[in-house]
Amino acid sequence: LEFKSEPKEMVADSDTKLVFTIKNLQGEVYKDLEIIHEKPMHLIIVSEDLNEFYHLHPEPQSDGSLTVNFAFPTGGKYRLYVDFTPKDAQQSVRDFPLQVSGGINSAKKLIPDAKFEKTVEGIKVLMETGGNLESNKEMTLSFRVFDAENGELAEGMEKYLGETPHYVII
Repeated sequence: LEFKSEPKEMVADSDTKLVFTIKNLQGEVYKDLEIIHEKPMHLIIVSEDLNEFYHLHPEPQSDGSLTVNFAFPTGGKYRLYVDFTPKDAQQSVRDFPLQVSGGINSAKKLIPDAKFEKTVEGIKVLMETGGNLESNKEMTLSFRVFDAENGELAEGMEKYLGETPHYVII
């Protein structure tokens, strides 16, 4: 996977075209991607301080690249996570560190949650781990979704990208 930006130097609050090109071992552009969650490619953009998080979908172009326009809200360090699956191959997630010039917000201190529970816009989500969270240890995470007002399990949720609610962990 090759990545470039147009313009090459990324500046906060300026439109930047992010361009991704997948090539085979012979250096030829590979265009045949599986459609996963209704899209051929998923792009997660995260700031170093984890305060900025974006989930975008680069679109296929006639030259075989996939592109998306994005304006980074602030300068600083970011990481791009690119998720795609070539036909008849395994899912691939590649990451790219990058630097964006421009004003940098003062980093907000991350504070660990006391409980694995969040309420947003009338929906309460409870995450259950079945044990202690440990690095390099496989575990199952379960989520229950409630109506925050009456405490009843939420039913009939709309699909997002062709699936019931799903999550990204970074």
